[in-house]
Amino acid sequence: MAEKLSSISGKPVKMYIVNHGNNQQEIMKKTTSRYRCVLCKRLMFRIAEKIAVNEKADFIITGDNLGQVASQTLQNMAVIESVIKILVLRPVLCNDKVETIKIAKEIGTYDISIQASSCCGALPDNPVTKAKRDNVEREEGKL
Repeated sequence: MAEKLSSISGKPVKMYIVNHGNNQQEIMKKTTSRYRCVLCKRLMFRIAEKIAVNEKADFIITGDNLGQVASQTLQNMAVIESVIKILVLRPVLCNDKVETIKIAKEIGTYDISIQASSCCGALPDNPVTKAKRDNVEREEGKL
């Protein structure tokens, strides 16, 4: 994907791979399962912010799409984003799935994006969709 995005933009795109497995294990062992997705994404945003600072980047770009998964409800996105100071851009936030697929096919990233990847083993049966910041912070205190 990084190679494809580099060719589209005409600029090199760096890719960072962060081993997140141990973090997920800790979240699964020590916190209430409903909060796993929000806690995990808050941690990923913290890591992304550190990388962005090191790279002298002004913002983080995500593929968040409103309501597609539990961590992408408006309330959860606000709670997740509250742990960082850097600006978060979400260019496909309000696209419907068909629109996003159409764009991906047009720019040649669709086939790459649907390749088999490992699924998240920490996904809870009933994830919180309207997380309250104080509850999330209390769960984080367990880590």
